[in-house]
Amino acid sequence: MHNAQQQQPDLDLAVRMMARLVEGHTLGAMLGFSEESQEALYALGHCLYGQARYEDALRVFGFLLTHNHLERRYYLAFGACLQMLSRLEDALKYYGMASFMDMTDPEPVFHAAHCLLALGRRKEAGEALEYAQCMARGVAPHAELSERISALLDLLARGRSDPAGAPAPAEPAEVKTTHGA
Repeated sequence: MHNAQQQQPDLDLAVRMMARLVEGHTLGAMLGFSEESQEALYALGHCLYGQARYEDALRVFGFLLTHNHLERRYYLAFGACLQMLSRLEDALKYYGMASFMDMTDPEPVFHAAHCLLALGRRKEAGEALEYAQCMARGVAPHAELSERISALLDLLARGRSDPAGAPAPAEPAEVKTTHGA
């Protein structure tokens, strides 16, 4: 009887937390994890990534994702770490989430294309690049990326793409949070 009574408050707490998550709150907000703390950790993860300490950066970005599942930068950064660790199938999942969260941004699709190339899935990579190019073409903030996409599409069209020579993902972006905690 004592065990059943002890488990009931835990179950009640879990149900309340789940209800808050469904309402659009984050675990970090429920635990009092401030945006300033998130930004400090993001900067740390960015620094670790820049030092090629991908496992350490992955842990930092994973912690951030656990505490704020609404911030797409964390998905991009986590995907970039996975890509650099050659965990390409996993990276594709996180790039897919980042793309789903902002379907106007070609960056995660571009990085997913690199993963697909490295996995030898040229046709899918070409389709991803064409889609990324549609999003990037004529959009001033994506002009440089559009040029990179065009160059890679040209290489694919000529059949000279070297998946092993695909560029590394860009460092995790230093952008404003789009979804607060």
